[in-house]
Amino acid sequence: HNHSATHHLNYGISGKLYQVNPGNFESNIEDVIIPKEKGVESAIFISDEFKVSDKLLLSTGFRYSTFSALGEREQRIYATGQPKSENTVVNIETYKKNEVIETYGGPELRFSARYFLSPDLSVKASYGNTIQYIHTLSNNTTVSPMDTWKLSDLNIEPQKKDIE
Repeated sequence: HNHSATHHLNYGISGKLYQVNPGNFESNIEDVIIPKEKGVESAIFISDEFKVSDKLLLSTGFRYSTFSALGEREQRIYATGQPKSENTVVNIETYKKNEVIETYGGPELRFSARYFLSPDLSVKASYGNTIQYIHTLSNNTTVSPMDTWKLSDLNIEPQKKDIE
């Protein structure tokens, strides 16, 4: 939305429903059934492109996102301060269908600048941070490597990254 001749605002809300079905892993030793996962991500955002001059453009943005891991599934509770393994499981929590297991969230900021040195040459700089609630897990120890998706949950926090 053009707020003025020099400002272009963009804002809104967004939502995503994640339904991950990683499948099963079959081997000659033991078959593994990987449980389905579900989560919901929602966000509000606003951004502004500010045309300072014909040569300089500044862009800023703010997004606040939340993610909730949802049941139906079981979550292992591990001993505090110990590596996560079969030996350090102290409890197994059972969550009902669509029951919130864990919720994460946080701000995501964006800033960029572009300056034209000439009509066909510009200099750009940017900064941003992001929060990622879905992860790729890779297994390279088998004869045929396997990748699968994994949502953040009680034991796996979202990944946060500054982007420069």
